[in-house]
Amino acid sequence: MDKANDYLFVPKSSEEKKIYQNQVHQKVTSNIIEIHFSNLKKLQKNYIQKAPNFCVSCQAALNHLSVIKQKDGQTIWQCEFCDYANPLNVPQNNNNLIPKEKDIFYMLEKQNEKMKSSQVEKQQSKTSEFQMDVEDNSDADINDQRTIIFCLDNSGSMSSGTVFKDEDGQNKYMSRKACVEKAIQSQITQMQKKFPNRKVGIVLFSKDVTVLGDCQSAPVSISKEGSFEKLFEQGQNNYENLFKNNVGQVNNMPQKYKEIRTNGSTALGPGLAVSLGLASQSPQIGSSIILCTDGLANEGIGKLEDQKDYATYEKMGQLAQSLGILIHTITMRGNESDVRVLGKLSNTTGGRTSRVGPADFNSNFVELVQSDLVATKVEIVVQLHEGLVMIEGSPHTDLGNATENSSITYQYAVKDEYDFKGRQTIPIQSKIFFSTLQGDKMVRVITQEQKITYEYKQAVQEVQINILSKHANRTNAHQGLFGSVPQAQQKQELWGNFIKNQVQPNNSSQQAHYNLYQQQHQKLDNAIKKKMAHQQKRDIKNEEIDDADQDFFDQF
Repeated sequence: MDKANDYLFVPKSSEEKKIYQNQVHQKVTSNIIEIHFSNLKKLQKNYIQKAPNFCVSCQAALNHLSVIKQKDGQTIWQCEFCDYANPLNVPQNNNNLIPKEKDIFYMLEKQNEKMKSSQVEKQQSKTSEFQMDVEDNSDADINDQRTIIFCLDNSGSMSSGTVFKDEDGQNKYMSRKACVEKAIQSQITQMQKKFPNRKVGIVLFSKDVTVLGDCQSAPVSISKEGSFEKLFEQGQNNYENLFKNNVGQVNNMPQKYKEIRTNGSTALGPGLAVSLGLASQSPQIGSSIILCTDGLANEGIGKLEDQKDYATYEKMGQLAQSLGILIHTITMRGNESDVRVLGKLSNTTGGRTSRVGPADFNSNFVELVQSDLVATKVEIVVQLHEGLVMIEGSPHTDLGNATENSSITYQYAVKDEYDFKGRQTIPIQSKIFFSTLQGDKMVRVITQEQKITYEYKQAVQEVQINILSKHANRTNAHQGLFGSVPQAQQKQELWGNFIKNQVQPNNSSQQAHYNLYQQQHQKLDNAIKKKMAHQQKRDIKNEEIDDADQDFFDQF
């Protein structure tokens, strides 16, 4: 957990209170925290084998700031968040009761050891035959058995291409399908080196769905007709036969993909439903689906061309999240794909969305394939002192899946007329409940202090612009995607003025963050203008709206 500001400003004069209350009303303050998941897998290896002590009144966790006292022969913890006196059932003079660290992992529930042992044995039996091939590669992770599914548009338009500048600056023509083929070849080569026991396969969608799997068996054709449940079940039923081999044994996949001719329309919904069914049978949680399309879904469930079947994508997103499956989306610039719908699907699962041209196709594949799941069933509870109130973001967030790149921001403020009674600091705590990829249930408790100041200049002189701007851009982007575009425009202006007038970079690092913010701010300005023009029925193409929506999603 990182704070945008080391200081909490508490207004004293009536004029200061008026200005501060206006900022709170507009939800534009420097009181921002960011919770991220980088290094989660590494840090969670050190944990306490029990649940923390929670306050009976506010559910804050006992932490390094807590003070315990003896009263009438009983150990009492006076909660630093709500002032409740908690009796603790512990021996007197227990020096190990108070946590020593600001950031602590607790084991809430260990997965059944017999079940875990059988899974390990099964995994070892499957990986042993490849041990010799990778023993000289210290970077290879032979325990990673996740499944990566390339769910690819194979409609007629994928055979069209474009001229672009290659790495040497030379003009080069390549079809969209050839770009995908090159990217798949590159990713298979990388996975063979780093994750030789992963499963990898291809699902194609055009007028129907074709499951190539690992391309070591005959492909299976599946009709686009039918409900989501039927298509999902057909995916489940074909996993064992079509994903027999690990990526270390797969060499002809790009060639097999190349040999199948493009044709027909775009049964994207059915293709994704089958892919979800396949991924649900992976031997290890944390699989990924890389969805790639150059057009609008127009066949079977999930149509987006004429009828807008949004409900199907809502259902698939929620199911993928519950199964610990990431869905990443790649769309192609110059074509309409309804980025808003597909991006929301990816965002729900913890995945990412990209909109690319042929020149940067491969680099985007690399970024998405390497975006691995680190936790599932993630719930975040932000604990504020009773003198503070959350003004943007819920204090209880059901995040679902998280990768190392996942993060979430919150904005809070001082309650009107609250008396801090001369306090110099105030506590802030985040409790992150999650399940590991092995099924263990844990909670991470992070507790920090924020200094109190009555001088506004002091409160804004050390602001972390990267955290502040990240929150500003995300809230504006979310409003532009799913709320009111005029309100997004208004909020964009408010944040722009606040950061320009109140926050001054005081070193080269802060200046770099400020420059980046200005670039992103301009990008969002342009996206909002396109959306406004579209709403006013001016001459804006749908693919330009997709570009604008992608600029919004880039902020997450």
